[in-house]
Amino acid sequence: MKLKPAEIDRLLDGEPAYSVWLFYGPDEGLAADRARRLTTRIAGDPGDPFRVTELEPDRVAAEPGRLLEEARALALTGGRRVVRIRHAGDRLASAVSALLEIADPAAVTVLEAGELPAGSSLRRAVERSPQGAACPCYRPEERNLARSIDAELRRHGLRASSEARAWLTAHLGADSGITRAELEKLALYVGPERGGEVGLEDVQAVIGDSSAIGMDRLVAAVLRGRVGETARLLDRLLAEGVHAVALLRAVSRALQQLLPLRRALDRGEPAESVLAAARPPLHFRTRALFAAALPQWDAARLISGLRRLQEAELLCKTTGSPAALVCRQLLLELGGPQPVAP
Repeated sequence: MKLKPAEIDRLLDGEPAYSVWLFYGPDEGLAADRARRLTTRIAGDPGDPFRVTELEPDRVAAEPGRLLEEARALALTGGRRVVRIRHAGDRLASAVSALLEIADPAAVTVLEAGELPAGSSLRRAVERSPQGAACPCYRPEERNLARSIDAELRRHGLRASSEARAWLTAHLGADSGITRAELEKLALYVGPERGGEVGLEDVQAVIGDSSAIGMDRLVAAVLRGRVGETARLLDRLLAEGVHAVALLRAVSRALQQLLPLRRALDRGEPAESVLAAARPPLHFRTRALFAAALPQWDAARLISGLRRLQEAELLCKTTGSPAALVCRQLLLELGGPQPVAP
């Protein structure tokens, strides 16, 4: 069964009603956090070797019967067990399908995956079974993200100024795990001494080196054609564990924002008017970046770039191609020297 986003957290706080849970989507931090919550609710300690068994996806794909054996095994110390598999994908579909045929397995199976397309065989298997819960994990909308940020800060006895909240909302949220870690770091920095007030200068000082900011710098390097800087930032972000698809999407969002501005410029509207009329309004740093990029990116180049980014994302998600390599090659090409028209 495919659960609605609004249902997931409510069901995680109740008694586990399904024997197989699949957490998937672009927000891998949220998927991991929900998998941990469910594991803790069932087993108490996620590190308890008697109650929690972690299986490698390669081994399950090679030995599908191993998953059935673990799901049927009882806990030696009593209570219900959890079988947990990270980095799940369609290669596990047959093993999971067989597991879903068991009416009442002894263990709950918790699967974590990245993005899975609608045609994914693993997704379909879980969605179609009354024993399975398919839980999409998406980046929150801006309004919900702002509420989540406020709630996390309140948990630490802090409150953000309107400028700080706007900045945090613009720069966090692509991954819930990163967002939570950055806010915890911010709470340690600010502390209770100033009455818990978080200002713009605080967030810029603390979160300036985060992956979210690194992604902003990567987008700027691609738009400005700085190939060396693009390569350095790509290497750093990929080494930090930022998924290639997230990087492709960050550049894609920037090109989507630029395209209507470029078309307005081509209609003869002054550049200053075009930038001032942008919706949503541009942050002053983004405005400066777009002002520099617009002369370099005509409409044809923007459309071609968006098409190539979409194709690259599809390659990363469906063909088994090395995502980091696909991403690196395309972003270096997009920001590199453009061929001169004959």
